[in-house]
Amino acid sequence: MAPQQSLSPNPPTIGIMKGHIHRRETVDKRGKRRTRWYAIVDLPKGPNGKRRQKWHGGFTTRREAELVRADILRKLEHGTYVEDTTLTLEQWVTNTWMALAEPQLKPTTFYSYRRNLEVHLLPRLGHHRLRDLTPLLLTATYAEIFSFGRVRGRKKGTALAPATVQYLHIILHRVLEDARTAGLLDVNPASRARTPRHGVHEQPEQQCWTAQQLRTFLEQSDHLPWSLTWRLAAMTGMRRGEVLGLRWKDVDVAARQLRVTRTLVSVGGVTRESTPKNGRPRVVDLDQGTAQLLATLKPASIEPDARVILGPDGHSPSPDLISRSFKLAIAATDLPIIRFHDLRHTHATLSLASGVPVRVVAERLGHSSPGFTLRRYAHVLPGMQAQAAEVFASLLTQEQEVSPN
Repeated sequence: MAPQQSLSPNPPTIGIMKGHIHRRETVDKRGKRRTRWYAIVDLPKGPNGKRRQKWHGGFTTRREAELVRADILRKLEHGTYVEDTTLTLEQWVTNTWMALAEPQLKPTTFYSYRRNLEVHLLPRLGHHRLRDLTPLLLTATYAEIFSFGRVRGRKKGTALAPATVQYLHIILHRVLEDARTAGLLDVNPASRARTPRHGVHEQPEQQCWTAQQLRTFLEQSDHLPWSLTWRLAAMTGMRRGEVLGLRWKDVDVAARQLRVTRTLVSVGGVTRESTPKNGRPRVVDLDQGTAQLLATLKPASIEPDARVILGPDGHSPSPDLISRSFKLAIAATDLPIIRFHDLRHTHATLSLASGVPVRVVAERLGHSSPGFTLRRYAHVLPGMQAQAAEVFASLLTQEQEVSPN
């Protein structure tokens, strides 16, 4: 999992930087004069747009100050200048980075980043100066988080999965990369830090139903208020938020298709509208039964942006309410308990196991590439390979049967 793109993927372009030499004379208690020379340079404007200057000195000769000024201006022009600062990681994150990152990230992503910083990273690393963060320190911190999880006062929690620690590394890498871009670091220490290997702890298997179990659930829960929500998720592989964000204008019953363009997400308990996870709309084909059901439920007169899933009050339900209702619906059956998101896993697993091409499944799920789908659902492949082996062997048998003597 590669670190995400930072706020500024390329070093800032800096025009002709200005600087000058300042002479300062002081007189001590004995009346002796002392002259000191300072190199003063203009730095790139801060996040608030205000002018910034940096003093370097004081030197005993003007020549020393001139050399330092020229060296600093050259580094500024090439984007290699690093400010000498006592700024700590926590000060950088809370006072500057949060304000810069929020407009650049999806609400759910920003909320996740902020929460993980506050829960896992800042309690352990926040007091360190940015310049004191090293790859070794970060690697040791990842190992501690991996072993003990969240810090609660003097108590330590339980171990975290390697994938969770990797996610924390991605967050910290972005935070420090933005500090480097801002001229606070010459290198990003997270680039050379190491996280625990995947597989050190066994990962829980994805939970999904068999085709019979899914059929049973859809039949037994068909009378419940939110049954259309989990039917759409199961039959299309859509995410929970994508189902809730679906509008009637995005449903083409005649063509048996729907367009996934919006999603409803819960951010800190507040429901917000956003774009699909990868930022790209997609078209999903419907089976005949689901298309007919939507045709039956579609109102004769609707507002242009009316949503398909609405509560009795005419408003979209919260994602958390849908998940709770789903669990209650399962509890009324004898089926294994799964999460709402596992309906998506069920759709993908059953599709792949039945021979649907990986590329098609990836398109339906909205994955970035078929390769991601392969990695995500590798557990389905062994059975598919066995089937492929038998199919190939049968080709040879058929050819032998028709061959002339």
